[in-house]
Amino acid sequence: MTHNQVQPEYCQHRSFVYRKFDHLPVTWSDINGYAAALSIHDTNLEIEYAQKMALCDLSYIQRIGFKGIGTNEWLQTQKIIIPQDLNMAEVASNGCLIARLGSQDILVLDHLEKETNTKQRLEEQWHYDHAENKHSCGNIMPRQDSHSCFYVCGTNAPEMFSTLCAVDLRVNKFNNLMIAQTSLARISAIIIRCDAGNTPGYYVLVENVTSEYCWDCIQDAMKEYSGQLIGLSCLIDLIS
Repeated sequence: MTHNQVQPEYCQHRSFVYRKFDHLPVTWSDINGYAAALSIHDTNLEIEYAQKMALCDLSYIQRIGFKGIGTNEWLQTQKIIIPQDLNMAEVASNGCLIARLGSQDILVLDHLEKETNTKQRLEEQWHYDHAENKHSCGNIMPRQDSHSCFYVCGTNAPEMFSTLCAVDLRVNKFNNLMIAQTSLARISAIIIRCDAGNTPGYYVLVENVTSEYCWDCIQDAMKEYSGQLIGLSCLIDLIS
């Protein structure tokens, strides 16, 4: 995917932590109307950081949730495959991440790189069906507006998390695509393990009102492991 360089001030949306990059030589791009940090350091350096301990802001990723009676059945009519087990996620054929947070509580995260239009499609169809009384799906959850999305990766990430979270996120205990709904630095968080290629990686979703605090806590905890901030391009390189 080709990205045009921009300045955050010219984007329609900015994440709650974009000012945390003010002191860094960031290359910005407009993705989904959001200012997304493409790169910060030299490409080879960023990959090295990511493989060991790094933090990336992915608040540009399109995301949406659905919750309540009839949610699973309705999503299945929209060709969304629901994970069989609670607190598990699956990668759809188009690259979206489908996370089952409860028996009838589903979170959909769009593909890291390509825009699949899944969020917009589901949102529009839900509103249409709801207005026409064509389904009994519960409530739409505006995760795009309510939660920030970060990505923590690297071989040292599980040990770093142990200083902030009571859940054991070590790779031999917390399998890929498992979900922890837990307290992270004393705030509620959704943690989804989704590796970047061979590098352990975790999506971290927290409510917007706590996003800056959570970001600062993770950054502070990373210092012991020489953790660094990285951009989107680095993650794409790791996955490909």
